[in-house]
Amino acid sequence: MDLSSIDLQMYIKSINEDQHIMGANDKACIIQKCMRGYALRKDLASLKDGYSFSILTDRINRYNEGLLHIKETNELINKGMNKETKKKKIRNDNFPSDISENIAKFAICKKYKIMPSWDCKGDLTMMNKQLEIKGFMSNGPLSFGPKEPWSTIYFVDALDTHNCNYKVFEIALTNLSDEWRNIIISGKDTFCEDCIIPSDLGSLKINELKELCTKRGLHKTGNKKKLIDSILYGKIGSGLNPKLTFGDIADADKRGKLRAPFYETIQPQISNYCELIFSGHINELA
Repeated sequence: MDLSSIDLQMYIKSINEDQHIMGANDKACIIQKCMRGYALRKDLASLKDGYSFSILTDRINRYNEGLLHIKETNELINKGMNKETKKKKIRNDNFPSDISENIAKFAICKKYKIMPSWDCKGDLTMMNKQLEIKGFMSNGPLSFGPKEPWSTIYFVDALDTHNCNYKVFEIALTNLSDEWRNIIISGKDTFCEDCIIPSDLGSLKINELKELCTKRGLHKTGNKKKLIDSILYGKIGSGLNPKLTFGDIADADKRGKLRAPFYETIQPQISNYCELIFSGHINELA
C-alpha cells in the first residue's frame, strides 16, 4: 500500500472510526504498522548524497550554455572565413557523466520510489546493487570497460538536451548475462568458399582476381601480383571481418574495441529487455 502523508492521516482516521470492528490493541498495531511503512517508504525515496535536483538543473543549464557558446563561436569562425570551415571547428564537450548519472538517479526514484546513491564507487548503487549509466548526446558509439560490473544498465538519451528533454532506458541485464554478452559489437555475416583456383591466374583481369578473392574470403587490395599471391598463398577467410560479440571482446580485454551506438546496435538486439522508464522535460523529475 503506497500512502502519501494525507492518505495516511485519512486511513488512520478511518481505523479510529471503526471501533465496532476491532479492538484498541488491533487498531494500535495497524496504525503502528502503517507509520513504520510510511517512514520506510519516505526514507527509501530520500536523497542519499549531496547531489540535489537543483544542482542537477544548474549543471544542465551551464552545460547547455556551453553548447550554445560553441555553436555561436563556430558560426563566427565560419563567417570570418567567408565560407564554412571544413578542416577544423570547435567540438562539443562530451555529455558529462555526473549529469547523466543523476538524471538516471531521479528517473529511477520516480519509477520505483527508491533513490539510488551517487556517493559510491562506480556510477550508482541501489539496494546494494551496482548500476551502470551511459549517457549520450549524439548517435556515435558508446565505450564500455571489459571488466565493468553491473546488475542493471541505464542509457540516458540527451539528444534533445538543448530543450532539457531526456529519455532514460533501463536494461535489466547484468554484464555477465548471456543476452548481454551475445550482443554483436562488430563484424557481419560473411561467407567464403574453397573454390577452384584457375591455372591461368596471370591472364585474369584485376576485377576477376578481386572477385576470386571475395569468394575465398581474402584481402583484395594491391596490384595484380599481390592479388595473385593472396589467392595462391592466403588462408581462406583471412580477409573477413568476423562477428565479435560483447563477450568476445570483453574476454580478450580489448577496451578500445568495446564501442557501439545505443540505437543502431545495442537496443535492436535486446529490445525485449529494454524499457523506457522516463521521457520528458527534466523538471518532470523534480
